Amino acid sequence: MIIAADPNLLGPVAALIGLINRLRLFALPDVVAAGELVVRTILEIALKPSVELRELAKKALSQNPEPEPLLAFSSIWRADLDHVRRTGE
Repeated sequence: MIIAADPNLLGPVAALIGLINRLRLFALPDVVAAGELVVRTILEIALKPSVELRELAKKALSQNPEPEPLLAFSSIWRADLDHVRRTGE
């Protein structure tokens, strides 16, 4: 279990899971899925052995110049919010 690996993650993990669960109440499934991917990515990074932020950023940018999956999540959520604002649904 993640919490057993690092007890310091309990608060942040619970907060992220809580946010995703709240999204489930009103957001489209693709928004929730993108949010879950962000949480998984954050957890994967947090559970890796200690790496300097500079090295992590260099590796991430060399693999993909776009800051995925956060960009995908924010774009999907923004599109959903814009739709709600336009249609009132």
